[in-house]
Parts: sequence; C-alpha cells; structure tokens
Amino acid sequence: MTHAVAHGPDPVTDVDAYLASLRDALGSRDPLVVLREMPSELRHAIDGLSTESLTTPERTGKWSIRDVIQHLADSELVGGYRFRMILAHDRPTLAGYDQDLWAKRLGYAEARTVDPHLRRSRHRPFTSDRPHPSRGCGELTSIPD
Repeated sequence: MTHAVAHGPDPVTDVDAYLASLRDALGSRDPLVVLREMPSELRHAIDGLSTESLTTPERTGKWSIRDVIQHLADSELVGGYRFRMILAHDRPTLAGYDQDLWAKRLGYAEARTVDPHLRRSRHRPFTSDRPHPSRGCGELTSIPD
C-alpha cells in the first residue's frame, strides 16, 4: 500500500497542516518502522523500471525518481542530526535547508546509479560519482556557538 504525501501543505508556511498531512500518511504505522522498511519498499517500487523512467522528471522543473531517492538519502542524514539535537538539547534551533539547492549542488541529476538502500546516495557528495561543486568547503561562513 502506498502512503505518499504529494502536493500537500508547505512545510515552511503551514507547519501545522504539513505535520497533520504526515500523520495522516502514517496512519497507525510506527514512524521508526516506516523508516526502517523504506529501503525495501523503495527497491520494490523501482524494481524493473528503465533508466529512462528513473531519470525523467515528471514534468519540467520537477524531480525524477532518481532525484527523489537522492533527496531521501539527504533527508535521512538531516533527520538523524535533528533527532540527535532534539534528544540532546533543550529546545534546539533546527536549521532548515534549501532542497533544490542541495539537489543542484550535490548533483542529484548526475547520479549514475539509483540506490534504494540509500547507502551509496549518502556518500555520493564525497565520491567521484559526481562532479565537484563550484563552491568549495573553504567558503564556510560561520559556526554559531
């Protein structure tokens, strides 16, 4: 059974509605079980798809299946960091990120493989599987106290 949140409320401008849509998509399922089962569900969902199907955006300006899987890998990393911040700090400030900028600068569209297990996707920015970004790591602006 597919439980997708598509074209729902904006997570920045309508946080409460966005969170409600996520709870609705989960239903009675445990979120940690859903996260644990996601790689096998992704593998099942893309099994047998052609390279063209995996790499063609649904329409101009939108992401392909490959791009979405790259995004899921990044979101898993960001989510893990945020969970740790919530557990370790009282009312931490959680930084947002521009998912489209990440997609562009981390080379989602240039990925040569689609890894539904997310393992290779997690490490892609640090391997030769992608072009190096035009901005280097030396341009870090600040680390707040």
